[in-house]
Amino acid sequence: MRAINQWREFLMDSDLSSPAKLVGFCLAQYYRPNKPTYPSQTTLMQDSSYSKNTVKDAIRELVAKCLITVEEKRIVGNSFKSFSYKFIGSAGEPVNEPVNEPVNE
Repeated sequence: MRAINQWREFLMDSDLSSPAKLVGFCLAQYYRPNKPTYPSQTTLMQDSSYSKNTVKDAIRELVAKCLITVEEKRIVGNSFKSFSYKFIGSAGEPVNEPVNEPVNE
């Protein structure tokens, strides 16, 4: 989980708005190495205690600052949208955990 922790530190030190930081931290709670991250906007609203518009604005801000990417999918036969989030590291690459790398803590 070191890579996502570095992402969180970068987020904390950034000049993002408070809502963007909190929504970013809420998103990061759902991060699993090499697996999709897809909490719903409703979940992010509940986790952050922000309105739908504030969550959407925060996500737009995270995308604009190149901290995440968002893939939107329509569910077939349904009016719902699904969003998948990828975390972008400081090198501009997706955050993936190294395989079998020793962790010194």
